Amino acid sequence: MLEDTTLVHFTEAFIKVFNLWSWILCLMGYASVYLNKPSVILAYANEAVYPFYILHQTITLAIGYYLMDLTWGFWPKFLLMVLGTFGGSWFLYEFAIRRWRWIRPLFGLTIKKQR
Repeated sequence: MLEDTTLVHFTEAFIKVFNLWSWILCLMGYASVYLNKPSVILAYANEAVYPFYILHQTITLAIGYYLMDLTWGFWPKFLLMVLGTFGGSWFLYEFAIRRWRWIRPLFGLTIKKQR
């Protein structure tokens, strides 16, 4: 067995980080080949990115404020935070931001022509 020297420690750390980055790059490469196709879902998600980015912190803080003093365990609070943040962001995007023409520019979206 090797003695735990600085060289051994940094060599193991380098191999571990190199392995992790190799997996990340491999997955990104496969995703770019197999998932990079035009679709309705991708267009919808692409338009929703900036409003989600703007809304998520406010929603997270609002939910967290009410959850912080509850005696629930970690996992129920975590799940409620994740689902509540995503659900609240999606709800506001879908039923307010996306549908009201005058509010779209406030969230970085173009005003769509009426049908």
